[in-house]
Amino acid sequence: MKINVIDDKFVRSNFPKRENNSQKGDYGKVLVIAGSAGMTGAAYLSSQTAVTTGSGLVTLAVPSSLNSAMEAKTTEVMTVPLSDRNGRISAGAIDEILKRVDKADTVLIGPGLGRCDDVSEVVESVLEYSKSSRYNRCRRNKCRSGKYEGFKQLHLPCDIYTAYG
Repeated sequence: MKINVIDDKFVRSNFPKRENNSQKGDYGKVLVIAGSAGMTGAAYLSSQTAVTTGSGLVTLAVPSSLNSAMEAKTTEVMTVPLSDRNGRISAGAIDEILKRVDKADTVLIGPGLGRCDDVSEVVESVLEYSKSSRYNRCRRNKCRSGKYEGFKQLHLPCDIYTAYG
């Protein structure tokens, strides 16, 4: 059995030193599109993980009905309220999301979004847009999805992983 210990030496050798004359934006801009009614934990944990792993600016895009709760819960994460329907992101949020995608270095979409037609349309729109976006730096398509069968037809040059088979 191999055991890896994360100690000061490991951290110093694997994380670049931050310059004294720098700001958060110098260390990456992450957009997390997540959460729905009853699943705010997924949005919180995924955005907080981006912060604690060293991302510079982290923006959490959530349904507007959840924004106040996420504002109170997150202190280092910026939030963006999105148009919603019944506690889930609605298709009416697509234009706003795509504007935010353009400003991000990395986009995480999915944690706690739930399943409905609006959410499927949002996810498919972001993936299709990202397919042609200069921000998509992934390599190959490995897609498994229950509801989002459209992923397979997108032929994205990136890996898509889902916790659900």
